[in-house]
Amino acid sequence: MRYRQLGRTGLTVSEISLGGLFFGKLAAGRDTGATVARAAELGINLIDTAAAYTGSEEELGRVLAEGLRRKFLIATKWWPYMDDGRTMKVTPAELQAAVEGSLRRLRTDTIDLFLFHSLTFPGDVERVRHGPLWYELDRLKHDGKIRHIGLSNSGSDDPEDDRLTEAAREEGFEVVMPEFLLFRQRAVRAALPTYRRAHVGVIGIMPLGQAAWGYGLRDRTYLADSLKTLREKGALPDAPEYRGAGALDFLLDDATPTIAAAALRFCLSYDGISTVCCGTNDPEHLTANAAVSDAGPLDDARLARAEELFGDCDCAAQGSGAEPLAAGSSRRRTSSSGVPVNSTPNAQAPSTSMMPRRFQRRTARRRNWSLEAGSVNPKSSSSPSTRSRGRRRSSSAQRCSARA
Repeated sequence: MRYRQLGRTGLTVSEISLGGLFFGKLAAGRDTGATVARAAELGINLIDTAAAYTGSEEELGRVLAEGLRRKFLIATKWWPYMDDGRTMKVTPAELQAAVEGSLRRLRTDTIDLFLFHSLTFPGDVERVRHGPLWYELDRLKHDGKIRHIGLSNSGSDDPEDDRLTEAAREEGFEVVMPEFLLFRQRAVRAALPTYRRAHVGVIGIMPLGQAAWGYGLRDRTYLADSLKTLREKGALPDAPEYRGAGALDFLLDDATPTIAAAALRFCLSYDGISTVCCGTNDPEHLTANAAVSDAGPLDDARLARAEELFGDCDCAAQGSGAEPLAAGSSRRRTSSSGVPVNSTPNAQAPSTSMMPRRFQRRTARRRNWSLEAGSVNPKSSSSPSTRSRGRRRSSSAQRCSARA
């Protein structure tokens, strides 16, 4: 496992981190303790969860209380809106209750990374940063109950991640959590120079997409289905290179022989990404995910090809009413110069009652998909070997190799 710095937090994080959506209500009978123990063995040192992931904080807290807490940094998230999805909770008492509740459920004295589970609308970032909630956050930091503050993305409500870049420019937010994958790369690549200048840590989430929402990178079957969906939405051109299960074969080699491995490696090829968070509750899948860290970045030619083919795609765009892209067209920002959710097999689709409204809307639209967005499957077929190292990542002397 390789490690990177998490912005200006002073924390060092594993390149692959573990998402906890499937630890609680969606565990489907799997042993969370075995998954977390395997994460520690693999050198993974960051676990992400949220109060909205029903039962996840409780189950993670139970497992960590068995002697594993010191092995991990814990990130959790708070949804700061009322039931209408628009009205913000602005009183310090509501924030305090949220933090105290997470501390209790996680059975810990401090939360390493406390993130807002989206600040969705224009003005919300400023309202938090310069309002009464920030004074409460300062107090909670002073008391040692939280260590660092961040913000998760708003999905299709903010497709260009404007709220995240606003937070990066505001003194105080130390971590951002954008959705970053092959099919949604433009906004993140455009924002990476801003994040770098602000010394903000970047936790990339959903690197393998989400089959329940119409796009997944688990394997060749999911890839073919996802490409079909994205063409129908107008997010990709209706052209031969976007058809069939072999569309990503150019990314495969001995080090990354599967579609899922290649998708993770794509994300890690940008040194502005601190860690890629994969949600699973399967030790075998987690092991395969973690192995991608050792592959190193994609070479420049393949990375450029991935940007050329999918740089204009936005899988988070709502509906299918977008005007289809013509083959060879471009909406790309010139940005590359500075630039989960995996799931467990046979897991049920998330209950919408446990999700923020922005997730409810997208899940409702794709309820006919099974929730198997994937993890690296070592049994998938491979392509001819291609060996390359690339230059997108900082040198090995700049990387920390200490284990958790």
